[in-house]
Amino acid sequence: TAIEEYSAQGRGGKGILTIQYDRRRGTLVGALIVDDDTELYAITSGGGVIRTAARQVRKAGRQTKGVRLMNLGEGDTLIAIARNAEAGDSTDEVEDDPDATEVEES
Repeated sequence: TAIEEYSAQGRGGKGILTIQYDRRRGTLVGALIVDDDTELYAITSGGGVIRTAARQVRKAGRQTKGVRLMNLGEGDTLIAIARNAEAGDSTDEVEDDPDATEVEES
């Protein structure tokens, strides 16, 4: 769901519904704020890990039951989701600055 669809809650607010809970589907493992370039990891109790781009995950409305990231084996549960920590702001390109001083490593 786009972040713009969430309104700010004032004092005395009763919260905002994000997902419809259903006992058959289990509990919410996690929720992340991402953009299309973010890489996501899903980790299972059996040690399985998948990596996928956020743009490949189907967008759903706020009052839906969520999105399936992976099929689980018998007895497996999804235990965590996470963003790729290495693919952050550190990879941004720096614009050329004509007044910058070049530094060489020694």
